[in-house]
Amino acid sequence: MTELVINAPELQTRRQRFGALAVAAAGWLLWAYFLFPVLELCGWWLDIRLCSVWVNLSGGYLGLTQLLQLYAATVGGLAGLWMLRVAYGLSGAAAGGSAPPLPAPVAAKALCEAFQLDFPSLAEGRSSRYVEVHFDAQGRITRLQGRGPETDL
Repeated sequence: MTELVINAPELQTRRQRFGALAVAAAGWLLWAYFLFPVLELCGWWLDIRLCSVWVNLSGGYLGLTQLLQLYAATVGGLAGLWMLRVAYGLSGAAAGGSAPPLPAPVAAKALCEAFQLDFPSLAEGRSSRYVEVHFDAQGRITRLQGRGPETDL
């Protein structure tokens, strides 16, 4: 299988690595925060002694069910807003605003210079339906290989 992501962590700065780690940790903490009451309630129903203590510390069964109702209302509200946005297209030009202007097209010569490619390989990549991009160890493009729709990558 072809790797679609360049696996070169040495190209990331320390700040980027720390940011990715912080986002991942925050995501896992949110999952734990949202799932803990559900697991606590299930353990209480299964008569696990430790979960009984947690239920009592959390305000009892009533406190946990109120918390679960709040979670359900939050998730339901977010899902409803997302469905409204998708159904009615409440973004950009559909909401009455003007669409942002399109950027000017980049000339082939500028692309060749920016990515250090020769013009024939760039032209082959532009005319192909699928393009396989080859990289070196530093993440620079070494060559483009165009393929048609009849072959698999």
